[in-house]
Amino acid sequence: MHALQCLPYLEVPEDQSAGLERFLDSCLESDNKFLRAWAYNGFNELALRLPRYRDEVNLMLARASESEAASVRARVRNILKSR
Repeated sequence: MHALQCLPYLEVPEDQSAGLERFLDSCLESDNKFLRAWAYNGFNELALRLPRYRDEVNLMLARASESEAASVRARVRNILKSR
């Protein structure tokens, strides 16, 4: 989780984005709600840096704001507010 929380402060080269995407996808499948919440934040960071992810992440956040646990939805709301 700490790695996810540090993503806003790290540079991710475009050629490493696929590896980061796989990591974030695996975090989204976790039973841990806080890990999922921060994975959504990680996807948002990826979309902010690499425009090719924006549409997919926008849809992902919209779905999460309807279907995820309350704690995850709260994190997603904060992500959307900060954009």
